[in-house]
Amino acid sequence: MKSHSLRGAESLSRLLQYCAKQSMEHPDDLLKEYQIAREVYGRGPDFDPQSDSCVRVQAGRLRVKLAEYYATEGSNDPVVVKLPKGGYHLVFEKKEVEADSHSETHAKPSEHALAVPARFRFALIGSLIGLFVSLIILGSLLWGRNRGDPSVAIAAQSRPGSGPLAKFWSPFTAG
Repeated sequence: MKSHSLRGAESLSRLLQYCAKQSMEHPDDLLKEYQIAREVYGRGPDFDPQSDSCVRVQAGRLRVKLAEYYATEGSNDPVVVKLPKGGYHLVFEKKEVEADSHSETHAKPSEHALAVPARFRFALIGSLIGLFVSLIILGSLLWGRNRGDPSVAIAAQSRPGSGPLAKFWSPFTAG
């Protein structure tokens, strides 16, 4: 990968090349920190990963550089190379091609992260419409039941007390 992100970072380039070669040639073998220190950075057989963190530090720097590359000059690459935390085996992910990717080439990555997919918007709108229709149906059933029930009307007429207060409270107590 000839990029501005790795220009001048020879040790990161060597690490990336080594991890890529090992990941492609031996996909089922785990890359060990000791192995990388010996073969990439020339450490001796007495290398102790517990006391020398050179491989972990370089792997962390490589992760940052890869993210920087794919956020800038590699944003249109069809394949994304990742170095997951906790290991040294590269992962190659094919990017999904969007139909309108040409119109969004200048969009910021954060705008894509905040965008809600259309299928979720349609599902939310459909759910809200269903809820609204259900409430209308439930309300009409309850309203029709109270108005059509003769026992409610008889009970309202046989209540003790009449006058202005009874007329005022009758809409509230009838239901």
